[in-house]
Amino acid sequence: MKYLSRNKIYEKVNSFKNAKKVYLFCEGDKEVNYFKFFQGFASNIDIIPIPNDNGKSDPIKLKENSEMLFMGNEAVSPKYTLSAELEDEIWFIIDTDRWNEGDKINTLKIHRTKK
Repeated sequence: MKYLSRNKIYEKVNSFKNAKKVYLFCEGDKEVNYFKFFQGFASNIDIIPIPNDNGKSDPIKLKENSEMLFMGNEAVSPKYTLSAELEDEIWFIIDTDRWNEGDKINTLKIHRTKK
């Protein structure tokens, strides 16, 4: 599918095998569908929108879901891995007005060290 933006025509492409991955943990289905639109616009970045787990859109629940998908537990193997070399990232897409109480948003902040 081709898209026109200003003077350029964009055509969706497959990501390179070694493309940087950006995992987007989304609060709702609208956000997932929105970010799916951007999949394949660049071959050097792979956008991976991930829906909430059974309607659990609270920031703490999104973080727990991300931990399960990346670290797993005794019963479940990790589904995703992060590449430090490619500088993969995890983002949380949430409504800050709705979840700003109880310092829930700050629980999502991860401090990373520079190389």
